[in-house]
Amino acid sequence: KSEDGDHVIVRGYEINGVETSAEIRVPGATHPIMVSFAPYEIKTIKVNPADGSVTETNLLEEADA
Repeated sequence: KSEDGDHVIVRGYEINGVETSAEIRVPGATHPIMVSFAPYEIKTIKVNPADGSVTETNLLEEADA
């Protein structure tokens, strides 16, 4: 759960040191989330269960500018 509401927070990271992509399925999301990772990259995804919207955020759960 996010700090500022009822959003679901999902964090993923790449551990093999290679670029890769992943399909993440989250209950409440309207569709699977396709995410690309750089080597050793950490990504944070915010899902709004009220409308199923998905936003990639930074580690502080702020929308990327």
